[in-house]
Amino acid sequence: LEVTTQSLNKEQKFYQEYLKALKEFKDKQAKITGKKGDVDFNTITSINAEITYVEKNLAEDLDKLNKRRVGIVKKIFIQLVEKIKFYKEIYQPLTQFIEEEKELQEKSGNILNFAVGLSFDRPRFSEKFFSFIHQNRDGSFHGKEKGSKNLNLILNKFNPDKEESTLALIEEIMRNLKEDVTKTSDNQRIVDDQLKADKKEFYDFLYGLEYLNVQYTIMFNGKDLKDDEFSPGEKGALLLIFYLLIDKNKIPLVMDQPEENLDNESVYVLLVPYIKKAKQSRQILVVTHNPNLAVVCDAEQIICASMNKKTNEIRYTTGSIENHDMNKKVSDVLEGTLPAFDIRDKKYLRSK
Repeated sequence: LEVTTQSLNKEQKFYQEYLKALKEFKDKQAKITGKKGDVDFNTITSINAEITYVEKNLAEDLDKLNKRRVGIVKKIFIQLVEKIKFYKEIYQPLTQFIEEEKELQEKSGNILNFAVGLSFDRPRFSEKFFSFIHQNRDGSFHGKEKGSKNLNLILNKFNPDKEESTLALIEEIMRNLKEDVTKTSDNQRIVDDQLKADKKEFYDFLYGLEYLNVQYTIMFNGKDLKDDEFSPGEKGALLLIFYLLIDKNKIPLVMDQPEENLDNESVYVLLVPYIKKAKQSRQILVVTHNPNLAVVCDAEQIICASMNKKTNEIRYTTGSIENHDMNKKVSDVLEGTLPAFDIRDKKYLRSK
């Protein structure tokens, strides 16, 4: 009986050990197999689910995300376009003047131009782009010389001044990162392998359009207003244009010797027409040593100052050009008395 009991105890012990080992096995099996919803990729279930997702849904989700990213680019581009519209609105008086006074500008030889649009900073784009690229790794941009040449070929294809061109540029760069366009076979590449550590910063750069800027230029006689390379005469002409015609304010305008730094021809073709046009909508007060302005601009009222050099007494005479006394004073200052004007008039050549 004792022997039988010992045998049974031994069998029972083996059975208990078996049950324990079986439980440990099943626990490990369950841990390896996993359960539905696992996302840690440490179980067969999660790995199989990921394989199924990659095979059936990944391409669709990537396409959705790419469309969303393209949508963000379009929104950024719309903001740039809105900025262009803003500049056009605030400079509308200038553009209107340029259009309306085109003939007068051409006649005077003082041409004002305005342009606003997107500016693509190509050197900065190239420098920033290659700061993200491992050029010692296989790909379309491998090697400094070859990589730079390929990027220039891409940039030469597109002028990112329109939404479609900008999106096409981004798409072409991404294609060159996904494929080695310099090889005819085995040309697929993993984008991340060619990028340096901060991949997010690269995508923010490429899709954030920081390399596109809204710029406006005001050109006068072929010179950029920002460069300030104008002669004194050009500066005077430019100020006259802005104050006489572009400025829509109706308050009186006082001009002190506007003919300064302008030759007689410029006074006639530039200054006179602008003053005559401006005085239709506002009062113009001109202080001048050139009576020509008063005469040819059809001044409604003239104030003539004269000084007695012996007594230093200053006297003022006022009146219209039609006034007999004022007419005589104008001719005296203008031509050195009326007889002097008659002598000059006889010497002028007349076209037949």
